[in-house]
Amino acid sequence: MRFFWKSALYLIVSKGYDNFVSPQSDSASYRAARRFLNGFIKETAAYKLAIVIEEEQERIDDSEKKLKTMKEDENELQRKMDDIKKDISDNKAEQQNFQSKIQGQKKVLDDYNSKLRMLQK
Repeated sequence: MRFFWKSALYLIVSKGYDNFVSPQSDSASYRAARRFLNGFIKETAAYKLAIVIEEEQERIDDSEKKLKTMKEDENELQRKMDDIKKDISDNKAEQQNFQSKIQGQKKVLDDYNSKLRMLQK
């Protein structure tokens, strides 16, 4: 943010040594000098507004860059979440395969135990 200071600008118009213009002595020159000075108000206001506009544009540009980065982050997080969901699904399928394998192994074990009991009778 820029700081603006208040300034006073004075203009002394002279037609020669110690011959200063006043509204009474030369109203046309006095009005012209006044218009000239008042022009500074308009010019400085326009300059100040241009600076404010430039700063606001910079803030907008920064915000747009940040939003773009956030959207890219969202896409990356979504991709990671999809990968995690796939990993969970793969893990569940593998658990089911192992559960089936364990049940098969238990059946074989039960068969061996049955055979052993038969031989011991």
